[in-house]
Amino acid sequence: MRISRKQRFLTTSKSRRDNSPPPVLYKYLDSNGADKVFSTNGTVSVKFTPPNQFNDPFDCSPGGFKDMPESELRKSIVECMYNHEREFRDKFQHEGLSFEEIVRGYLSGLLDIDNVKTARANANGNLFQADFSKGVAILSLSEENRNLLMWSHYAEQHRGIVLGIKSRAFTRFSTLFVRYSKQRPKMGPGLTDDEEQLKYTTKSPDWEYEAEWRVVAMKLHLCRPVDDGCDNGIFLHEIPPEEIDSVILGIRFKDPVLRWRISDYCAKHPNINLFQAKQNLHQFQINLDHLNP
Repeated sequence: MRISRKQRFLTTSKSRRDNSPPPVLYKYLDSNGADKVFSTNGTVSVKFTPPNQFNDPFDCSPGGFKDMPESELRKSIVECMYNHEREFRDKFQHEGLSFEEIVRGYLSGLLDIDNVKTARANANGNLFQADFSKGVAILSLSEENRNLLMWSHYAEQHRGIVLGIKSRAFTRFSTLFVRYSKQRPKMGPGLTDDEEQLKYTTKSPDWEYEAEWRVVAMKLHLCRPVDDGCDNGIFLHEIPPEEIDSVILGIRFKDPVLRWRISDYCAKHPNINLFQAKQNLHQFQINLDHLNP
């Protein structure tokens, strides 16, 4: 199931070059998440989350502006100032200025344009994230199934599982690779489709170890919202058994009830490979023992 670093580089490069996802993508889950994915009613469902619930405030929150003529930029900024008056009042309230004075100060050059541009960027970035989250939810997956950092951070220090899902399961949605860049994506009028897409597929290089692909779905196309008593916009989407490639139990996986439930599900659907993760005795890597009969 594991591919070498060189093979992964070649596979990833080709997939990312032609925008086609790898045949299998992986979801890291802690034991609580695995318990919810493998429900007691015998189905498997994964969680789609709106961007404003992500753990990184920079995620899906663009900043800065696409290069444009100064006159167009000034017009766009003033329009934004009127559309988001409250945010700009809060930004400059320490200077004791009325909103009209803020606009006149900017137009006359008395207010630093960078301050106004920064205020607008922050306001628009947060508003884009909030607006985007109203109708869209995202499933985050990885190209890798044996990444030690991912197992530690997202699979409860190896107590959870990794679920392998065939990428064809998401053909009705958009499956997009994440780009890693020190530069935040741009905003502004006249963005191309690719530039618009960068708003929700660009992350800091600090996250590059995740090798992430995102399944982006309109909420109305998902199965059902999570009923946890909170209006958090999280949705579940059922995965048919024929679209599940594999399940890997973590090195420290202990839950006997969940183990039985997963084993029973895999026994009923022999196309699913069930593995136990083990420590390699000589290298910092994970070996997989095949548990299927």
